[in-house]
Amino acid sequence: MHNENARSLYERIGGAKSLDIAIDIFYRKVLADRALEQYFKGVDMQSLQSRHKAYLMEAFGGPVRTESQDLENLNSTEISKGIHNVHLDCMSGYLISTMENMGIGGREMAEVRRIVENTNIEFQSS
Repeated sequence: MHNENARSLYERIGGAKSLDIAIDIFYRKVLADRALEQYFKGVDMQSLQSRHKAYLMEAFGGPVRTESQDLENLNSTEISKGIHNVHLDCMSGYLISTMENMGIGGREMAEVRRIVENTNIEFQSS
């Protein structure tokens, strides 16, 4: 039996399958938001979703994939132009609510929140 403390957040929330579902639902919410949709016009969403999933996999303690580094440099892309803190907060809220609605809770959700909030701070200060 695995010790829950020894397992990564990535493993405890359900691994790749859970992240696939979360990213899919998250981007549906983002693209349905009139204030956010403009930043994603003309963007290869399949590639963006793949990079975002890779980034979260690494951030949550899962396997490291080279695509995650691309998302770290997102602030230099066309998506980041014009995005303000209010947009980042909204997107963070969508990701957090998506994961809560998937049944992730307790300690895992607290870790997800901390990681998402720290990611926003890094993005804003870049």
